[in-house]
Amino acid sequence: MEQAKIDAYGDELYDALKDRTTVTPFTERESGITIEDAYQIQQRVINRRIEQDGERVVGKKNGSSARKSASPARRCRTCSASTSRTSAI
Repeated sequence: MEQAKIDAYGDELYDALKDRTTVTPFTERESGITIEDAYQIQQRVINRRIEQDGERVVGKKNGSSARKSASPARRCRTCSASTSRTSAI
């Protein structure tokens, strides 16, 4: 994806964040969007939040550290209570 388009999508997401609005998913507009494109768009949003809003990065999430359970019950992320498979978390 061209840098101009990445910047435009990043700016659109940043504006939606500030205005508290939604955007049409990029996958509906860009059939060939890749994970790499998405990361670049995300980085554009982060850079604008840092530069324009004075935010700062204080940590980084590297994925889940939870092990998969053999039982059908899952643990609630906020309260550690068991939930059934059909519960929304």
